[in-house]
Amino acid sequence: MNRLKLISSSAIFFVLAACGGGSGDQTSDSSVGPVQLAATTTTSAAAAVTQNEAARFLTQASFGPTPYELGRVASMGPRAWMDAEFRKNQSLAKPYFDSWMAQNGGRKPSDVQFYEIFWRNAVMADDHLRQRVTYALSQIFVVSMQDSDVSGYPRGVGSYYDTLGKYAFANFRDLLQAVTLHPMMGIYLSHMRNKKEDANRTPDENFAREVMQLFTIGLYQLNQDGTRKLSNGQPIETYTHADVAGLAKVFTGWAWYGPDTTTHRFNNGTADPNRDVLPMQNYCTIPLHQQ
Repeated sequence: MNRLKLISSSAIFFVLAACGGGSGDQTSDSSVGPVQLAATTTTSAAAAVTQNEAARFLTQASFGPTPYELGRVASMGPRAWMDAEFRKNQSLAKPYFDSWMAQNGGRKPSDVQFYEIFWRNAVMADDHLRQRVTYALSQIFVVSMQDSDVSGYPRGVGSYYDTLGKYAFANFRDLLQAVTLHPMMGIYLSHMRNKKEDANRTPDENFAREVMQLFTIGLYQLNQDGTRKLSNGQPIETYTHADVAGLAKVFTGWAWYGPDTTTHRFNNGTADPNRDVLPMQNYCTIPLHQQ
């Protein structure tokens, strides 16, 4: 359980331990999640670091140092800089897609637009730490436009990336729920339109398996220092196939958002233009075994 509580905040330390700004006029969201950290006002000499130390820190905590951010970190120190970053508004991708579509007569965007706003925010946005942590989370909670079904919804992928950013500094349970119900994850790991068990069918287990294997507890039980627990010299598995099959039953009946829960909407959801960016809804009132 301690591992689950630490995953969201650990994404920050994943960033700071991994490889390797400026400011722009990006559309922002004032919601930074439930974690509100107190401002750090200490700017004493003890908090200051050298330019080289500031550059190394920013290479890890952002998409790269700029002269302005180098000066800020060098003078105020990494801790105060991070406290300031926690309070910054989020730079978003979805408003860019909406603006692009309005300027292009409602034409459908492509993956080009997603990469354009991704790099614009990575290079020019002001919320440096959130952008870097969002990217780290996207390497864990993966959806891919290499999937032909996902690639048809580039605005949806932009919205999914915004969702990761919204919960980058927030509660892990809320992050996991938002990821679970986003239609892009529903498409990618195939729990969208997943039907309940009947005499001829068992629920799709893809997402349930990834929740345990990749998103939360992992394959093997761990000691507090991160080493694997052993039994007779062999690692102890954290779950069995029966656990996967049981969890898969939770992720049934979910499909496109819309004003109704008809069978037609469950199957294709074509009536709602925002179905790619709104959380999936549950169709528990539909007799899915009859579909």
